[in-house]
Amino acid sequence: MAQLEPEASKGWLAFLELVANQRGGRTVLGRNSHRGPLRVQRPFYPEGGICHAYILHPPGGLVAGDELDIRIHCEAGAQLLVTTPSAGRTYGSNRDRLKQSQRVSIRVESDARCEWLPQESIVFDQAEASNSVHVSLAESADFSAWEITCLGRPAANEDFDNGRLSQSIEVWREGRPLLIERSEYLGGDALLRAPWGLGGARVVGTLVSTATEAGVESLREVVEQVNDRASCLTASDLPFSRPLVALTALPELVVVRAFGANAAAVKAVFMALWQTMRLTQSGREAAAPRIWFT
Repeated sequence: MAQLEPEASKGWLAFLELVANQRGGRTVLGRNSHRGPLRVQRPFYPEGGICHAYILHPPGGLVAGDELDIRIHCEAGAQLLVTTPSAGRTYGSNRDRLKQSQRVSIRVESDARCEWLPQESIVFDQAEASNSVHVSLAESADFSAWEITCLGRPAANEDFDNGRLSQSIEVWREGRPLLIERSEYLGGDALLRAPWGLGGARVVGTLVSTATEAGVESLREVVEQVNDRASCLTASDLPFSRPLVALTALPELVVVRAFGANAAAVKAVFMALWQTMRLTQSGREAAAPRIWFT
């Protein structure tokens, strides 16, 4: 444990490994191993046999030099939803510009489903952040994930004028790449405000899920409803008062992107899409984690 304590010029190195398996009609955490300030206290079961796990990071955010390494393995038949109890934070780095990183690796076996649905992440001005998700799926596995990122803190009159955020997501099925995507946001860059970029949106969201053709059509209906409401805004309304949402159907995957003025609005859209996805994947309505409403 001693080697995980922060040195004078470095941050926390924290590790969490979860292995979910099916026992007696419900999913349990057969392995819940951690080192450093990263853990799951206990699972919840608001949906019967589906396991909900809340990842806790007691420091409350990433400072200069922090590294979080999260590994999740859903064994055959397991159904696991992983979220966080509150918004994540990546604070401004130090004078040495040490990086702050989170790596998530997920393996989902046959007939299993894993959902990686953390609450929003707030990236402070002068952060040097890296966030990566790598997913490996068996042939009959289902997977859903979202990332909701706030650039700066508009409520505190703080823009993302300096620093860097690098994000990546890869989804593979038995060695076949389904999605490989990398993005980078530089503080103060024209991309953040230009019409060909984010257009001044402070919140960027990406949702990825396995989906059938019927599932994609159900999601399109939700996206159209959201955009129809946004089109009714007048010139006096603030930009992105309602999120702008776009859907892309890929072989075996659907990708939804949203731009908005605040995280709550983007999360509300993603929750509606997630509930639709779950219904098409399992034929059952989803019960959202209670922590999302506290």
